Amino acid sequence: MSDKKPAEEKPPTTWVCLRGLGRGQFHWGEFKGAMEAAKPGDKFFWLEYPGNGERFREQSPWNIDDYVQDLRRQLSAAKNQGGVTVLAVSFGGMIATRWAELYPNEIDKLVLINTSSGADQMLHRLQKSAWLTMVQIVWASLSPPAVAAVEVEKHVLKMTLSSPEKNQFYIKAWASYMKSHPVSPRSFAAQLWAAKSAKFPDYAPVPVHLVVSKNDRMVSPQCMQSLAERWEVPITEHPWGGHDLPLDDPRGLIKIIEETT
Repeated sequence: MSDKKPAEEKPPTTWVCLRGLGRGQFHWGEFKGAMEAAKPGDKFFWLEYPGNGERFREQSPWNIDDYVQDLRRQLSAAKNQGGVTVLAVSFGGMIATRWAELYPNEIDKLVLINTSSGADQMLHRLQKSAWLTMVQIVWASLSPPAVAAVEVEKHVLKMTLSSPEKNQFYIKAWASYMKSHPVSPRSFAAQLWAAKSAKFPDYAPVPVHLVVSKNDRMVSPQCMQSLAERWEVPITEHPWGGHDLPLDDPRGLIKIIEETT
């Protein structure tokens, strides 16, 4: 008889998944279904912020701490018990980090994708090409409503996706959703202000794994590299993905998550 003990089964993970500026759970695209299929025993909460997605009629807060409290209320309402692993993109990473800083006992781990903080110098935080795109987005938003949604999403996706095929695939669906679930200028401004004001602590508040896209055309990858050095945490570089990595390469991102969590 063999004395070798059977490997212990890994307990299920509870995931809280957070999107970025102006985005809701709809904008996870195919990643949402693929992630749930890859981890059938895990529990998922695809949460939204006030002002985004199905909550577009609400007003977004100006303070990052208010987003944290809103997420905690959503989990409490869902009767979730125990710690969670937070998977967060961009602005979502800023909120997740603050959550872990304020309530470390509630967070088991952070997986942060292409994020940055207000401590990063703005001129180095955004890529040079992103500044022009931001101006184009503002200009496009002033067009008639029937045109504005398509033009805005065209510029946003061009900035956040590396794959031209994915860009074309998502434009119509995203524009259609934007028409029926518009993020108000006031809410978007509040989210921008909260993102600008967000600061990361000098240390990692909980276990963290960082994922950075080499071809991020919105946020400089150097922000993530600097954060990895400061926090002394592992970082994985995706070789070709853009800022919105869950859309660009959902299967590739899931593989990274499976290898690092």
